[in-house]
Amino acid sequence: MSRNNKRTVETRHSAIFEYWKDKAITKDGDIVQDIDGDNEKISVVRDWTMPRCFACCDNLRINFNSEKFNKEENSIPQMWNYPEIKRKLNRCHIKPHASGGADEPRNLFLLCETCHIEAPDTGNPKNFFRWVYKRRKRGLTINGFVIPEFIEEFLQDCKEKGKDPFTLKPKEADIHSHGGYHSQSTLVMALTDTCENL
Repeated sequence: MSRNNKRTVETRHSAIFEYWKDKAITKDGDIVQDIDGDNEKISVVRDWTMPRCFACCDNLRINFNSEKFNKEENSIPQMWNYPEIKRKLNRCHIKPHASGGADEPRNLFLLCETCHIEAPDTGNPKNFFRWVYKRRKRGLTINGFVIPEFIEEFLQDCKEKGKDPFTLKPKEADIHSHGGYHSQSTLVMALTDTCENL
C-alpha cells in the first residue's frame, strides 16, 4: 500500500477509552468487568484522568491542565482526544486488520509507540491480552523500559566488561538514536562504557 493510500482509523481515542474504562484482563487473557480488590487481574485503564499506555502504563509526560477536564465526569473522555495525547497514544488493533480485525473500540487499544511495535500481531486476541497482562506485571517502566530488567542488564554488562557500576557517569555517555528511538541495549552499553575499570 503506498503512502498516499495509507488506511486511517477513524475511531476516536475517547471512544476507545469509554469502551475499556471498566474492563480488566486476567492472566489467561480473558476480559472481565473491573472489580476493585482483585489482584489477579489488571485494569485496562489504570487512571481515567491520567492518560497512559494501556500496556506499560508509562507516564506520557504531557503538559496540559487536567483540572479543566476533571470538573465534570462527562468531560473526562474528551481529555483522551487532546492532540498531544493522540500523538503519543497509537490506536493499536488487538486482532490485526489483515486478519479481519475491525476499526471499532472493542478491537482497539491505546498504546505508546514502543508497546505498539512490540505487541503481538496474531489473529488470536487472547495472545494480545496475555501479552498486555505480562507486560504490566513485569514492573515499573520509564520510557517503555522495565526498570528491574534495565538494572539487571546494566549490572551484567558491567560484570562482563570488568567495570565498576558504582562509578557510573551518565553525562559522559555516548548515546545515539536509531530512527529517533533509544533501545535498552544502547542505553545500557553506553552507560557501562562510562564506568571505570575494576
